[in-house]
Amino acid sequence: MADRAPTRPRLRLVASRVATVLACLLVWAALVLPNRISELSPTAFLRIPLEGLVIVGLALALPARLARRAAVLVGVVLGL
Repeated sequence: MADRAPTRPRLRLVASRVATVLACLLVWAALVLPNRISELSPTAFLRIPLEGLVIVGLALALPARLARRAAVLVGVVLGL
């Protein structure tokens, strides 16, 4: 019996989705982390950042082509 190894496109898809989820978690953490270390607690991570909701709403409201461009622009701005 030959083992069926995952194909490259499938592996790329999984890696892409994992990277996307990790990037989203990093941005979310950056938006909700408190300014002072004394305020750091598990409940600090339960907040929903307004900026994140606006970005997601914008991405959902735009057509797919413009949403991809907006995602690149937001990524560059967040990276800076």
